[in-house]
Amino acid sequence: GTREKPVRNLRLYGLKFENTSAGGEGTVVFRYAKNCELLRNNIENVSQTAIRFSLGCYHNLISRNIINDVIGSGIYVFGNPKPENWNDLVSDNMISYNKITNTLTAATGISTANAIRTTVSHNYIANTGSYGITLGSWPNIEETSDGSHLAEYNHVSFTNMRRDDEGGIAVYDLSLGSVVRNNLIHDVHPAATNENVGFFFQNMSLGWKVTDNIFYNLKQGELKYCAAYPVNNV
Repeated sequence: GTREKPVRNLRLYGLKFENTSAGGEGTVVFRYAKNCELLRNNIENVSQTAIRFSLGCYHNLISRNIINDVIGSGIYVFGNPKPENWNDLVSDNMISYNKITNTLTAATGISTANAIRTTVSHNYIANTGSYGITLGSWPNIEETSDGSHLAEYNHVSFTNMRRDDEGGIAVYDLSLGSVVRNNLIHDVHPAATNENVGFFFQNMSLGWKVTDNIFYNLKQGELKYCAAYPVNNV
């Protein structure tokens, strides 16, 4: 869609996307999409990020998709840290019950940044080159278009297969009202240099509530901080 004419109420259901050539922002890309659904699709052996939702995407559902063997990330929901127009905001999108395996480069399973009220829940993520899940964005240390994210009941394992100094899940910068809870994280790949951990409070993290997550079979620790602001860490 466009800022003036967004796509509304579109559903992609039960489709197969396979064997794409390199290039482009993603195999399936949504811009200026509202109240759309991407359900029960199979995306395999593709040469870019599998699913990308970007500027102007509001209240969309990405659910029960199977993503495997991707030369890129599994799912990206990304906006602009300083949107030029109200209609460019990315908000209220849900990523749930997806299965993402084998991101074949140093890429993530699921990432959202410069967005508001993204829900990442009940996803299975394994064998990623980089993080399993990332929430938030590096530039947001004062004013921010990130906030009120919820990540819960995700199963994250065998992450960071191609990267060091990372973790299973990472949160970034100022993101007031965001919650990460009840996730299962295990078998993070150990780093050769700086350690890979279960949970990483990345660059200047502030405003996150992280609770009731389960970690096991970690070779290099449960969590670490990068210039973050921990409060009430029990």
